[in-house]
Amino acid sequence: MDPAHKMILERDLPYELDMLERAFQFIVQDELADHPEIIFFRDMAFETFWVHARNVSEFMAQPRNVNATGVAAARDFTEEQSDMRYKLDERLINKINDQITHLRYERPPNDSGKLNTHDMERVYAALNSVVKEFETRLSTDARDLWEQREPKQYVRESTALNTTNETTSVKTTIGGFPGMTGTFRKA
Repeated sequence: MDPAHKMILERDLPYELDMLERAFQFIVQDELADHPEIIFFRDMAFETFWVHARNVSEFMAQPRNVNATGVAAARDFTEEQSDMRYKLDERLINKINDQITHLRYERPPNDSGKLNTHDMERVYAALNSVVKEFETRLSTDARDLWEQREPKQYVRESTALNTTNETTSVKTTIGGFPGMTGTFRKA
C-alpha cells in the first residue's frame, strides 16, 4: 500500500474519529451542565463535532479516488464499491455549512432550527454504524493496517412522570457498541 493510503488509515481517519468521539463525549458529560464558564469550551466541542462529522460522512460517501490525491474515500480501502448505508443528508449538511463552517447571513437567530444535541446523538450513532460497516468491507491490505474501533456507548437516563403519576426511568442507548457508558446532560 502506498504511503498516502497508509497515512489515511494509520493517522488521518483515526484522528477524525477520535475528535468526533471526544467532542461528543465532552458535550454529553453531566458534570459540565452547571458550569457557565465552560460554555466557550462546549461551543468549541460542538463545532468540532460537526466539522468532523461532515468530514467522516464525506469520506464514507466519496467515490473511489484512484490517484491518492485530493479527497480520500472509504472505497479507496474496500473491495466492494457500493455505497455505504449512511451519509449525512443534504438538509443536515446545509445546516452544518450555514451554522458552523461558513459565516452566513442566514444563520438562525434563536435555537429553533439550530443544530442541537439530539442531532448529534443521531449522527454519532449513525457514523459509528457506518465505521463498523467500513471495517467489515476493508481489503486485506487495508485490514492489516487498520486498528478496529470500539466507540464508547453513552446512555441517557431520564425520569418522567407518566399518566398515573408514577415515576418511570427511561434509558436510551446512543452509539450501539460495547464500551464505556456515560450519561447525557439535557440540552
